[in-house]
This record gives sequence, structure tokens and C-alpha cells, in this order.
Amino acid sequence: GSPYSGMTTPEPAELYSLLARMAADAPADSPHPPTVVMEVTSHALAFHKVAPLRFAVSVFTNLTQDHLDFHKTMEAYADAKASLFAQSRCSVLCIDSPYAERMRRQGEGRVVTCSSASRNADYSAFPLSGSGREGVQYRLEAAHLSLRLFCPILGHFSITNSMQAAVAAMERASIRATAAIWPFPGLDPSRLGKFLVVWRMDRPLCMGVSPAPKQGPQKAVRTVAPAAIR
Repeated sequence: GSPYSGMTTPEPAELYSLLARMAADAPADSPHPPTVVMEVTSHALAFHKVAPLRFAVSVFTNLTQDHLDFHKTMEAYADAKASLFAQSRCSVLCIDSPYAERMRRQGEGRVVTCSSASRNADYSAFPLSGSGREGVQYRLEAAHLSLRLFCPILGHFSITNSMQAAVAAMERASIRATAAIWPFPGLDPSRLGKFLVVWRMDRPLCMGVSPAPKQGPQKAVRTVAPAAIR
């Protein structure tokens, strides 16, 4: 079996052992340093699991009430999450969240803003017609680019998530993306993470969340409804 605990952010002994192995396994003649993509939880930040690390790019999407059993208040939750950006050379922040400004204040390096609801950001996403059971399509606009992107996962949140993933990759590599976002080989986009889409004929019937976070079912209904209406 796996020597790792399976936690979203591993315990320090596991995490740093894994990072050391990755560095050792990287090709010695590669012109590019190895890149690690990881999810850093607010729990891990509160326990200082990643305190020695410095991140090239960190991403903030939003905060919900899912972890108040641990943090107790949204303010404490936001403070824990904001500490990540004090360790980052570049912070990619979604300004659609009311907590984005708190993350910005903690940022030690370059701050890049994103939005799927406003033009007052460095990168803005605009949904396109044609989104449906295959996923979402949108145009990503910035001062230096205009891209048509596709993500094979239902829901407006997929626009925000994939937009910020694309922006983080571009900021990390200092390149301009020229291709759409496509699924990984073998990935069934209808069964990603905690979400399960149930299809009836040619349209989504319902979405279930297990285990259900406090706001999960309501968000699931809002996610499926636009795609189900013809």
C-alpha cells in the first residue's frame, strides 16, 4: 500500500520526504526545475505544516462555511488561509470573494486578480453560449490575451477553478496559453471529487454530494439547473 496517510496536505514527515524524492527523481539534465502542484488546507496552515516552504504561485478561489467545526469563525478561517500568501512569490486571487482583500493584504509578492463576474480584474472570464452536459465554455480576457477555454466539468465554479488554474500556470511559466483546458486521460468529469451527476437521457437530472458540506446540496442544485433547462 501507499506509505502516505492520504491526507489532503500530508503530515510534515510525509510531505518533506515526498518532496525530497520528487527532487531526487527529477532529470538532472532538464532545463526546467521540477514543479509541484499541491492543495494546502487551512488546517495545514493553522498547524504550520508548510511553514518552511515558499511557493512560486498560490491560488485563492473562495471561502465557505465547510470548516467552521475546526476554525469556529469565518475570520479565523480567513486568517489561516491568508497566511499562505505571505509565503508566495505570486498570489492569484479571485476578487469575486469578499475575502479576497484580506488575502491581498497578506501577499508578499506579485498579486494577480481574477473574476468571473467583473471586468475590474487582471483576468476576467465571460461565459459563452453552448455550455451544457459536455462542460463549460468561456472566454478569458486580459490586457495581453484573449482565449476561448473549455472545461469538461459542469457548473459555474468550474469557470472560476479552471480560469485560475490557467492563470497560475501562465504566471508560473511566464508564457501565454494558446490551447483550451482538456480533461486528463481516463478522467470521468461527471465523477470528480465529491460530486456525482445523474443523467436522464441527454440531460443532467440531479447532483448529489457525499459527504454533504453545509452548503453542498443547495450549490449542487444551482449548478445543475442551468444545464438542465432547454
